Amino acid sequence: MREKHGKYRLGVLMPVCFLAFDLFTWGHEAQASGLGRPSVTVKKRAKKSATIKVKSGSRVTGYHIYLKEGKKGKYQLVKLLLKTNTVTLKKLKASSTYYVKVRSYRTVGLNVRKSIFSKVKKIAPYQKKKKPAATQAPTPAPTPAPVPSAAPAVSPGETQEPEGSASA
Repeated sequence: MREKHGKYRLGVLMPVCFLAFDLFTWGHEAQASGLGRPSVTVKKRAKKSATIKVKSGSRVTGYHIYLKEGKKGKYQLVKLLLKTNTVTLKKLKASSTYYVKVRSYRTVGLNVRKSIFSKVKKIAPYQKKKKPAATQAPTPAPTPAPVPSAAPAVSPGETQEPEGSASA
């Protein structure tokens, strides 16, 4: 009879211990997996899309990309990337601000280990670029030509002589 209770205790105690260990290590996934925090940069914002680049360690299997519209929106998983660092997010509204965050993951056997999220990056609303003016050199403003006067200016001490007469 004693053997039955011993086996029963062992059969209940071991799963409880494993469950406690899983709960204890649950928040420490990134440190245990060695993935580290990925970084995100926004490369280009078009009218209805945005291109982002993700950078992380070399031991990464892929990335989960989360996106929300505006400050009050909720993050939604929009893309799963496998072994690529650049992605174009499509179907965006031109006048809306978006926020993006990324998590890298690594598969080890049947387990999926996830990193902590990257810092949140803001994707600003689309603004149409102004076309630069022609690359010609600017023409200088014309300078006014001196206006000839009808009579030459004479100082008070001088007398004006006609041009045809010669003084002897």
